Amino acid sequence: MSWDYCCRGAKSNYRVAVGRSKTVEGPYLDRSGKDMAKGGGTLFIEGDKKEWEAAGHCAAYTFDGEDIFVCHGYSVTQNGAAMLIQRPIVWTADGWPELKP
Repeated sequence: MSWDYCCRGAKSNYRVAVGRSKTVEGPYLDRSGKDMAKGGGTLFIEGDKKEWEAAGHCAAYTFDGEDIFVCHGYSVTQNGAAMLIQRPIVWTADGWPELKP
């Protein structure tokens, strides 16, 4: 899910958090077990203030057996220009997604 503010160029601050559930109806819990409906959420990606000011509005796809994270971000080096971010996803031993460095 995306948190905070989008569509403000370099003033955007949104980021992506993840949670998971045993059923589609939820509850969705973060890595520490906190319900996302009550403020939980494990941070997945946010702006690093070097390359990206903010990142969010996300999706995940599998292409040729590789999981890919795709989102919208605002470029620091291009004065807040909207850009597409694409990064491979890796999975921890206990089943949590992380972005490949």
